[in-house]
Amino acid sequence: MDYSLNGEWLLTCEETGEKIPCAVPGDITVDHYRAGKIADPYFGMNYKNARFLLERDYLYEKEFSARKADDGERAFLVFDGIDTFADIYLNGVLLGSTENMFLRYKYDVTALIREKNCLHVKIYSTLVRMKAINADSYFACFNKERIFVRKAQCHFGWDWAPDLPGYGIWADVGLVYKPETAIAGVRYTADRFGNVTIYTELNYNVRKDEYAEYRGDVLRYTLQSAPGSEESLVLEFPVGGAKNFRSFRLKEPRLWMPIGYGTPNLYKYSVELMRGGATIDRFDGELGIREVELVQAPVSEDMMGFRLYVNGVDIFVKGSNWVPCECFTGVADVERYETLIKLAADAGMNMLRVWGGGIYEKEIFYQLCDKYGILVWQDFMFACADIPENDPNFVNNVTDECIYQVKRLRNHPSIVYWCGGNEKTGSCGLLKQYGDNLVDITLRGIVEHYDGTRPYVRQSPFSLTDVGNDPESGETHGTAFDIVHQTSYDEFLRQSFERRVAFASECAVMGSCVAKSYRDFVPADELWPMGEIYEDRFCDNPYGALMSFVQRQLKMVDIMFGEANSIDEFAIKSMAGQAEVLKAEVVNTRRKRNVCGGFMNWMFDDIWPTGTWALIDYYLRPKMAYYALKREYAPFRAAIAADGTGKYYGYLFNDTLEDRNVSVVMGGVTLEGVYGKRVQRDIMVPKCSVIELGELDIFGDVLYICCEGQTACAFTKLFKELKFRSDYSVSFGESVQDKNGMYRIKAKVKANAFARMIHFELPDGVTVTDNWFDILPGGETAVEIMSPQPLDSRNIEVSDYVKSVERKNGRV
Repeated sequence: MDYSLNGEWLLTCEETGEKIPCAVPGDITVDHYRAGKIADPYFGMNYKNARFLLERDYLYEKEFSARKADDGERAFLVFDGIDTFADIYLNGVLLGSTENMFLRYKYDVTALIREKNCLHVKIYSTLVRMKAINADSYFACFNKERIFVRKAQCHFGWDWAPDLPGYGIWADVGLVYKPETAIAGVRYTADRFGNVTIYTELNYNVRKDEYAEYRGDVLRYTLQSAPGSEESLVLEFPVGGAKNFRSFRLKEPRLWMPIGYGTPNLYKYSVELMRGGATIDRFDGELGIREVELVQAPVSEDMMGFRLYVNGVDIFVKGSNWVPCECFTGVADVERYETLIKLAADAGMNMLRVWGGGIYEKEIFYQLCDKYGILVWQDFMFACADIPENDPNFVNNVTDECIYQVKRLRNHPSIVYWCGGNEKTGSCGLLKQYGDNLVDITLRGIVEHYDGTRPYVRQSPFSLTDVGNDPESGETHGTAFDIVHQTSYDEFLRQSFERRVAFASECAVMGSCVAKSYRDFVPADELWPMGEIYEDRFCDNPYGALMSFVQRQLKMVDIMFGEANSIDEFAIKSMAGQAEVLKAEVVNTRRKRNVCGGFMNWMFDDIWPTGTWALIDYYLRPKMAYYALKREYAPFRAAIAADGTGKYYGYLFNDTLEDRNVSVVMGGVTLEGVYGKRVQRDIMVPKCSVIELGELDIFGDVLYICCEGQTACAFTKLFKELKFRSDYSVSFGESVQDKNGMYRIKAKVKANAFARMIHFELPDGVTVTDNWFDILPGGETAVEIMSPQPLDSRNIEVSDYVKSVERKNGRV
C-alpha cells in the first residue's frame, strides 16, 4: 500500500469509555492483555474471565497525514480484513459497513482525503449480533448461529479450539493511489509445454466513446526468460478493450513441481499500462508453469481411484491438514508462518489442506507454499453444518466472498485443488440438508468462471456413491485407531492393515504436546493429576463417545504403554501413541499406492496451547509424531507393516522419478543386542512404485529392515511388555557457522542396547534434522543441530524413553 495505516491506534470501549492503545493488525482481546487490563488469556482458565470483552462494542481511532490525490488520480482506503461487523468513517463521513471477515473492503476517498485525517472504525460485538439469529431449523456442530456469521467457524469452539472469537481489525489497512484509468486485475494460465498466457483487465474500455482519447494506450508484458535470469521476454501491444491477453511460448520451460518431484520454479513477470511512452500503472507477480489434473479412474471393478497429477506426473500426496495457527488471527505474524511452513517442507510434506472451518489464509502462507513446492488444497470456509442457502442475504454475502477469494488466490501455483468445504451435512452419511445447491452449483460455477485451471470437488469427504465418506471412491475422513478404545491395539493393526481407501484426507489421532509446553499454560499446582483445566483445554468430544478427550488419551496410554504417573510420563507416552499409530496408517496407505492417491493426517498445527491432534504444538515445538511422519514421508523409504495377527511384512516405497538399485538387510534382534539370522537382498525398485519384500521371519523383540541409510523397525510385543534400557553414548562435533549465519553442530548417538526414542531437548528456535528416533543395538545415528544463536553442546540434554518416563513431576 502507498500509505500504510498499520501500527498503533487508539481503542475506546463504547460501554465504559475506557481508552487503551491497540495494534493494527491485531485483536481486541490481545490489546487488553498487552495494556494490563486482563490476565494472559492463554494461561489456565483465564480466557473465560476475558469473555466479557467480546460482548462490548469498540471504537478504533487513527489520526494520520496524507496527500490529496493528483489530477487524474483516485485515492482508495483499503481494509484487507475486519472481524467482523463494523462501520467505517473517514473525517466524519460514513464510508460503509462490514459483515464478512473474509472480504477486502475498498473505498474511494478521493473527495474526502486531506492533509490531516481522522479514521474511525466502530466495531460491533459478534456475540451480541448472534443473539438475534434464529438457527433452530438448521444443524451444526458446536454452535448453530455461527453458520450465518462469515468468520472463522472454529472461533466459536471446536474439538481442539476454544469458544473465544477473534475480534478487531485483523489485516492490513492503508491508502492506495491509482490513476483513474488503471489495471483492475491480472491473472495467468500456463501449461507444461511452456505456453504462458497473461490476462489483463482494465477499469475502462477504449471501445467506448468516453475513453476514445486513450485508444493509443499500450500494455507491456514482461516475463523472465528463466528463473533467476536477468533476461526477459517482452511483448508490447495496444490496449484492445477492457479485457486483454498476450501469450508467451518458452522453449525449455522450467516447471513448478512439488516437494520430492522436482523444483518449484517461479518466473517473475509484470504488466505495465503505458500512455505516451510512460508507465501509468503496473502489476508485478510471480508465476509457476504447471498443470494440475484430478484423475478419477477405475483401479478395480469395485474401486475408483482419486489421484492428483502435476505436469503429467502422478503425485502421491503426503501431507497434513492446516488450521488457523493463532486463535487471535490478527497477531499471527510472518515469523510464525515462516517457522511452520519451513517445518512442513523439512518433513517432506507435499500438500497442506487449508481446512474449511478456519480462514482463507494470509498471503504469506501461499507465498511460502509457492516457494517451497507445497501443494495447497483450498477449502471454502464452511464446516460441519448445514449451509443456509435458503437465505438470500447469506447467499449474496458468501458469493461476494468466494468470488473475491478465488480472484485473490488463483495466481498461486501452489493451489491445486478447490473444495466446497468440510463435512457439510450429508458429507459423511446419507442425510441431505441445506447447502447442496451452493456447493454443487454456485461454488462450482465461481471456480470455473474465475479460475478454470484447477479441479473443484463439492465437499470433503467426497465420494461417487450415496455415502459421502465411502472409501471406495473420492477421499475419506477416518482412522482405524478408534477401535483401540473399544478393543485392542492388535485389532487396530488388523483393521489398518486391511483398510483400503482411494485417498485418506483426514487421519485423526490424538497426542500430547511436548511436556514443557504444559508448564507454559497450566498452573504448577494443577499439572498433575489431569483435572478440570485439561478437560477444558482438550475440548469437548462431539463424537458420541462415553469418554472425554482426556480419558481417551489416558486410555490410549494405558493400553499401549501402561499407566502414566506424571505429566512428563503422560506426555511422552501419549506422543508415542500418536506417533506409532500415524506411522502404521501411513505405511498401510503407501503400500497400497496402486489404489490410494495419498495420505494427510489431522492436523498439522495448533490454534492455541493444548495437547490433542496437532503435529506441532502452539509454541512451535514439534511432537514425536512430526518426526515419525518426516521419516515415513521420505521419497524413498523401507517399511514394515504388522497385520495384527502376529505376521509382519516388508516393503520398499519409491516415490521418486528415478529407478533405485538398493541393498536391503532384514532380520530380528532382542533389546539386549542378540541378533538372529540376517537376510541380504539386492533389489531394483522402479520409480513411483512399491516393492513387497514378503513376510518377515520373527526373531527377538524388534524386526528391522536397513536400506539406503534408513532403518525401519517393528516390535513383536506390545510396547508396555518391553523392557527398554538406557545404554548409549553421545558425541558432539564443533559448532560451525554457515554462510546464512546459522550455527551447526553434528551429533552422533551410538547404542549398546536397543535405544528407544532418543531425543535432543533444545531451546526454542533450535532445530534438529531428526528427533525421537530408535537405534538398533550396536548401531549409530548422526543428526545435525541448527541454531540462529551460538549454541554450546554442553548445554544440550539428550534423553530417551526410559529416562523420560522416570522423571519426577515438576522437573523440566
